[in-house]
Amino acid sequence: MEEQFYTILTKLGKSKVANATGLGEKVNLTKFKVGDSNGNYYNPTEEQTELRNVVYETNINAVYTDEDNPNWIVIEVVIPGNVGGFTIREAAAFDDLGNMIAIGKYPETYKPLSENGSTKDLLIKMILEVSNASVVTIKVDPTVIFASKKDLDVLENKIKKTTGDKNELITKDKSNIVNAINEIATGLNTIELTAEKVTIKDENNNFESDTVEGALIETKTSISTLEKKTDTTNEDVTNLTTKVNAGQNHKLTSDDGVCIDYVGN
Repeated sequence: MEEQFYTILTKLGKSKVANATGLGEKVNLTKFKVGDSNGNYYNPTEEQTELRNVVYETNINAVYTDEDNPNWIVIEVVIPGNVGGFTIREAAAFDDLGNMIAIGKYPETYKPLSENGSTKDLLIKMILEVSNASVVTIKVDPTVIFASKKDLDVLENKIKKTTGDKNELITKDKSNIVNAINEIATGLNTIELTAEKVTIKDENNNFESDTVEGALIETKTSISTLEKKTDTTNEDVTNLTTKVNAGQNHKLTSDDGVCIDYVGN
């Protein structure tokens, strides 16, 4: 008969979750243990308060609610590469008071050491089904840093939204975010904000050019044209004034720029 693998809440675990729901309290999961079942599979029961044979104990790295099943609590633990030399067939989660809340029967998994010719980090997941997932929490150990692939994917998407595709950067190592940020800052500092490259917002279409430098050239040209017209007008007025002051009984003609007769004293 094929082995069946599963996780169950212990009687104590069920009681604590029910009490927490009724009293508005929390069940704080903190510890995780794995065991080898003394060399053989067995079927865990609700009455158990400890594993049959513990081979490794650590702090829980993450506890979260499954996105598709709101009553499923997912517990994640990583056993580092420098720990091993044992087989895992059983696992259990404990609260901050040392009570075993859940126990699971796991497929036989050997955790090697480097002396065995191989080393690896081992991620173990335990899924608990409860009536109220919000009452189960985790007390985080600040000395433990753990990020799942999902966490990294979320972070990568946020970086893409902020800085664009990371593949456009020279810095390819996602773990070295500081270098990528410094690279972006250096790029921003090298942008030339010269008049010939800075555009203007010409809502009234006053200029043909769409750059600051082009608009300044057009403005200068217009001013020069206006100055020439002003100089010409001033010269005509001066000549006319000279003729008027010098002439007596002089009849102005169209050559003088007017069409009236002027009679001196």
